[in-house]
Parts: sequence; C-alpha cells; structure tokens
Amino acid sequence: MEVTGLVGTLRRWWATLVVAGVVAALGAWVLAESMPETYQASTRLVVGPLAGNTDVVRAAGQLARTDAEVATSQSLLDEAAERLGLDPDDVDAEVDASANEVTRLLVISVRDDDGARAADLANEIARSLRDRIEEQPIGPEGAITVLDAATVPSEPAEPNVNRIITLSVLATLVLAFGVAYLLDRLDDAVAGPEDVERAAPGAFVASVPAWRHRRGTARALVARPGSPAGAALRLVATSMELAVQERGRVVLVSGAEFGEGSEEVAVNLATLLATPRRRVLLVDASPDRRLHRAVGGDDSQPAPRSATLMAEHVDPGTGAGFDLLVDDVAGGGSGVGLDEARATVVELRGTADWVIVHSEPVAAAASALVWASACDATILVAQQGKTRRESLAAATDSVGRVIDF
Repeated sequence: MEVTGLVGTLRRWWATLVVAGVVAALGAWVLAESMPETYQASTRLVVGPLAGNTDVVRAAGQLARTDAEVATSQSLLDEAAERLGLDPDDVDAEVDASANEVTRLLVISVRDDDGARAADLANEIARSLRDRIEEQPIGPEGAITVLDAATVPSEPAEPNVNRIITLSVLATLVLAFGVAYLLDRLDDAVAGPEDVERAAPGAFVASVPAWRHRRGTARALVARPGSPAGAALRLVATSMELAVQERGRVVLVSGAEFGEGSEEVAVNLATLLATPRRRVLLVDASPDRRLHRAVGGDDSQPAPRSATLMAEHVDPGTGAGFDLLVDDVAGGGSGVGLDEARATVVELRGTADWVIVHSEPVAAAASALVWASACDATILVAQQGKTRRESLAAATDSVGRVIDF
C-alpha cells in the first residue's frame, strides 16, 4: 500500500469522509441520548492493618483478592438489599470488586439506574463483608477498614456521550476510508493528473478544475478568465503558443471517450487565444456538429457543402471573438481520409493565426487519428472519474504512433 495512494484517496474523498463523520457523530449522539442512564458508586477499603510486619502485610494482600470475590457474590448483594429494606428480587444492580495485592486496596463498585441506591448498596456491601469477616476473625491480616465511603454520583457513568461519539466517528471514518480506498483500487477511471502522466510520459499535462457557466452565454465558455479553470486553460493556451510558433498553427483537440467535455475545452482555448489582431478559427470535425451546439448555435439546418469556406463569428463577451467553421469537414459522417485531412489543413493555415480542430473521441472514430497525423499538435482531454485508464492509455499510444509515422 503506497502512501501516495492513500493521500490521493483522501484528497478525492475528503468531502465524503467529512459527511460520514458528521452523520456518525449525530447518529451516535441520538443513540447515546436514548440509552438509559446508569450510575456508579464506589467504596474503597484496605485489607489488613495500616502498618504491620512483612508477613502480615503479604497475607493481607492475598486475602484482599478473596474478599473481592466474596464482595461480588449474590448472597452478599441480597443481604445488603435486605438491610436497606429493599426486595432483593427488585434489585438489578451490577457489583464489581477489584483488589491489589501490593497496596491491599479493595474497591467495591455498584452500578444501578438510581445513583443514591448505588451508593447505599456499595456502602452496605462493604459493611456486610466486614461483618462476615468479624464473625470468623483470622487475625490482623483479615481486618477491613473503610477508607472512602461511597457517595451519590452527580453524573451518570453510562452512557458516556463523548466516548460513544468519538469511537463512532473514528470507526466510521476508518470504514469509510477503507471503502473509498477499495473503490479507488477497483475503479478503472482516471483519478488525477498522475494517471495521465503515466499514460503519456513526457507530455505536457494540465489539470483544469470544473467551472460555472455565466448566464446569457454559451455553456462551453468560461465564466471568468481569472478563475482557477480559466487560469489552467490559459496555461494550456500559453503552452500551445510556445510549442508551435509558426503562423497558421493547427491543433487537434479530442478526447479518449465520449462525454469528456473536449468540445468545451476547444471552445475555451479558442476564446483565450483570440485577440483583436489575431484570428482564431474553430473547426468542427465531428459529424454531429457538437461544437456548433456548444456555442449556442442552431444545428437544426444541415451543414453547407460549398467550395468556399463559410464561417460564423462567435463573440464570447471577452473583447475578442473567434470564427466557427460551419462547412462539413467530417466527410458527411463517413469519415475523412488522410490526404483529404492534410489538404484541408493546408487550406486552413492561410485563413487564421490559430486553427483548432475538434474531432470525435479517439476510441470512437479512426478519423481522430487521421486529424492527429495532419495537425501540428494534439490535445487529448480526459475527465477525472469518467475516462477509463485503459482508454486513455490506448488513445495516447495511438496518437503517438500516428504522429511518429
């Protein structure tokens, strides 16, 4: 079991663990409050003389253990109850006695639902024990002296609310963490950036937090460029500029599987790269026109098929917009060949400073690999908790093979 794995599990499941701890604490408190109260009263005695020779003291220590056994006998409890005027059959008290051979201290404890009765029974049991011993005296080593008489307890001994809550929370957290760790080990989904780094060693890996969409804008646009998600995407955009520096740069954005939000990443990168003096063209290479829907466009009409490139301007409200290519470059759903993809890339290079092509996931269509071979760079999007590690590894391996080809 690796420490990094435990830390990763804790980082991913901390909110669930907190909720589990709170629920356990509330449940334990409710349970403790519903339990009957039990009071405990104790009396302390010393067996043998307070001072004496070694043999007498040693003998008294041995007798203390015998006296402890006698103190817990049912006959002594019944006798104490009768002396208090109680019906022995109605007394449901628990008697416990402990003795120390070295100190010769004998502690008699009584637990009962009535604190006053517990104290009376503890004192009366000590008195009855002393009377029995005095009936058959065996010497100074057998004498019993009361050091501390039992008093009426002010607080119940049980239930111990603090202890019940503490143990319940600890047990729940241990169990919940164990279940979370087991689920992490059995789950094949990408758990964090470290899984992506293992699948694509040497590649640039960025973790983009989830973001909220601003009202009145397309769902794929980042609400605030200065937000954590916006800052992470800005880092990706800057890395793209440093990696591919010539004009007319063409980058593919795709995913390993469906439902990873790769279209939102593509739209956001186009938004961040666009400036008043720099044109960005976003190309939808998926047959279902997913990007068109992501920016709030109307995809009820089929994509035009024409000899000239047709693009519509998208204004995300950041001061500079980008163009979305509305021509069908996906081959009408039948796929696109390598020569056709390369010819399209050559044609698009002269139309914008940045061309971002979005395709279907690598695992869903071979056309994604065709575009990866034709473009200058490829960005693979994986969603934490959704993308399977096996699919991500296969996608990165496939993209790496076609790039090196």
